[in-house]
Parts: sequence; C-alpha cells; structure tokens
Amino acid sequence: MKRTLAYALLIPAALTLGLVACGGGGGGSSLVPGTGGSQPIVDPEINPLDAGSPSPVPSMTPAPIQLVIGTTIGTEFFPEANSAGKAVDGFNCLLHVGGPGHHHVHLSLFNNGVQIAIPRGIGMKNPDHNNFIYHQSCLYFLHTHDETGLIHMEPKVGNGSFTLGNVFDIWGQPLNVTNVAGFTGPQLIIVNGQTYTGDPSQIALAPFMQITIEVGTPLPGPPPNYLFPVGYP
Repeated sequence: MKRTLAYALLIPAALTLGLVACGGGGGGSSLVPGTGGSQPIVDPEINPLDAGSPSPVPSMTPAPIQLVIGTTIGTEFFPEANSAGKAVDGFNCLLHVGGPGHHHVHLSLFNNGVQIAIPRGIGMKNPDHNNFIYHQSCLYFLHTHDETGLIHMEPKVGNGSFTLGNVFDIWGQPLNVTNVAGFTGPQLIIVNGQTYTGDPSQIALAPFMQITIEVGTPLPGPPPNYLFPVGYP
C-alpha cells in the first residue's frame, strides 16, 4: 500500500513538471524562442553550394579574427565611397562583373596604432546604404561591399591583374611611400606575415592575400590575422 501511494503522489508531480517544461502554463517562458529577429547577412555573389567549404586558416598567429560580412573592422573615419563612374587605370565601371576569377584580399590600415575602417562602396557608383551593399548603378572589378576590409576582385575573364594601387586609384585616395589615404608618416607594410619594403601601390593582389599598412607609430606586436568568411574564394 505504501508503494502504491508513493506512485500516486509522483504521477501528478511529473505531469506538472511536464507542463512547465513544454510551456503549457500559458505564461511567458524563457524557453520559447524569440521571433522577429533580423536575418543574417548573405553575399549573393558567393555560390551557396560553397557555403560549407572550409575557410583557409592562416598560421601567422594563434588566434585569428573571423571576418563577418556586413560588419565594421576598425574605427569609421572615411565616408561611404561613391565613384564618379569614369574609367580608372583602364578599368571601366560596368553594370555587371564577376566570373570564375572572383577572389578576395583583406586590407587593414592602422594610424598610430588605431585601426581605420576601409569604407564600403569603393569601386561603386551610387551604392545603396546597407551595411552590406547589394545594389549600385555600376561597379569596377575591384570594390568593397562592407567595412570589413575585404576587397572583391571580380574580373570577367581569368583572375585579372590588379595592384593595391588600382584599389586606391578607384577609391580616389593617394597611396605611396609617404601617404596612405591622407595618413602620413613612417610606414610598416606587412604582406602575408612578411615585411614589404617597396612602394605599396605596386603590391600585386592574389587570392587570400592579407595586407596590413601601419602609418606612424607601429603596433607593439604583429598585426591581427583574419579568417575569410566561410565559402569565400
């Protein structure tokens, strides 16, 4: 009889716990997921089939920073870029770009130890004003969609032949051994973990290249290392 009574007492308690766990009480519950949140930003230029491909992990630093499209890396200093649409360095502003040679490089700029965000809209005429730019009147083979420092290279044929100087020319900013987008002073240029001592405008761009330019007082240690977004070629 005692065992039967114990079971009889346990059954209502179990039912009560089950209702609470399922939100059956009708009140608010932290277990109920929120709704109406913003959708994650996606890059329509990247093949969705590649979304599961691993992103290369550079080995220069033990804790690289994951780049997330539509975000800002550094302090916003420059306004959103907007090209006039004229030919620059022999490159025209086109309605459509892209092809099998669609690749990316990352550029980071520091002035006296402070990282300066590379603006979105470089290489675009009349870009929209989203955190990740989807639309524009025309664009060049070299352009930026956001403020992560990711530079898109999208020639229609082959892999293209581009330099960092082309990017700055399209942006409309100076780039030489004494001036980087208006910042002047001693320069330390690091390309894929190696110090570069030449003219920064002559750096030839290649897929997954990481370029850091430090103007003025350099960083106390090596610059940050970045992971490209998953699926980015």
